[in-house]
Amino acid sequence: MKVQLQNIILLLIIIFLVVSSCHEETDTQIPDITIISPFEGQSFFVPDTVQVEAETSNNLVLTNLSVGLVNDQFVSVLPTVYLFPDNATYHVCLSYPVSDPKIESGDYYLYIRAEDESGFKNKYQKIYINGIPKVLEKIIVLSQEENGIIGVNEIDPGYNVLPMFEVSGDFTSSEIDSKNRQLYIAGISIININAYNLDTHELEWKKEPLPPLPLHTSNCLCFEENLYASCASYFIYGYRYNGVLLFNTTIEENKLPSRIMKYGDFLLADLQSKTGGFSYLATYYLVSGVEKQHMTTNYKVVDFHNAGENQVLVVANNNEDGTISIYNPNNNSGFTLYFAGEMYFN
Repeated sequence: MKVQLQNIILLLIIIFLVVSSCHEETDTQIPDITIISPFEGQSFFVPDTVQVEAETSNNLVLTNLSVGLVNDQFVSVLPTVYLFPDNATYHVCLSYPVSDPKIESGDYYLYIRAEDESGFKNKYQKIYINGIPKVLEKIIVLSQEENGIIGVNEIDPGYNVLPMFEVSGDFTSSEIDSKNRQLYIAGISIININAYNLDTHELEWKKEPLPPLPLHTSNCLCFEENLYASCASYFIYGYRYNGVLLFNTTIEENKLPSRIMKYGDFLLADLQSKTGGFSYLATYYLVSGVEKQHMTTNYKVVDFHNAGENQVLVVANNNEDGTISIYNPNNNSGFTLYFAGEMYFN
């Protein structure tokens, strides 16, 4: 009798464990999304409307669906539309306006995100958007005056030179963000980085100058979607148009970062030796700031230019001689395209 009672108790414990494990089983299936429209690579113009159609399904109730648009860096460029299906299946059918006149021509990704109570799935569809054609509004010229004033002037389409505003400080480099209507100025010791509104001429944000000095060398800024700045104190920083830091990397102490360039998913930097040794052409991942590679050089970069087909045109000086080289950031290789003996590039 006692043995039978023990067997019954053991059986009850096993049944309880089985029932408990069933209740504790987690959802391992992610939602399924099939995008019907737009099709891959479909082209649109600002301000077109994208007709979005998709089928979504799941083993659990879908609690939330969202539709949005991101650029090739997966940064959102238009407001997200939210849907609440409260069902395991849902047919998405909506009109998504591409109405922002600031959107530039290029590749973008329309995405649909489906969520249930324990997981989510993102589905991306690559499309091409043709931005509103650009027209020349004016040319902006900066000049460093002897009294410590930076003059900001414009040249209109009629070639008239008109003063815009003045800045008290020193100058090393500048960039213009036409999309967000901003002028960026980098300095040596009085100015670190200042961002000015091109319409109101007001200072929108700035990074305070902090030692060690000098803060920057010439040609320290580059701009493509975001602003990047090389600092003489062993750092390279990247900022959004509102001044928010999005990228930073540390440079070894005996190297001076000068000319920089954004190339695809990389940032290229000319690292000049502070001790008279070899210089480097370094490549960093934009996502992490980690160095991918570097190539030893004997020149100082004057400018970088995108040459397509995984190639960058490097204009540089070697002592009193100018050189033009081709560099491939993917395999860290390069060759001299042109050597201008006794010619110095500015």
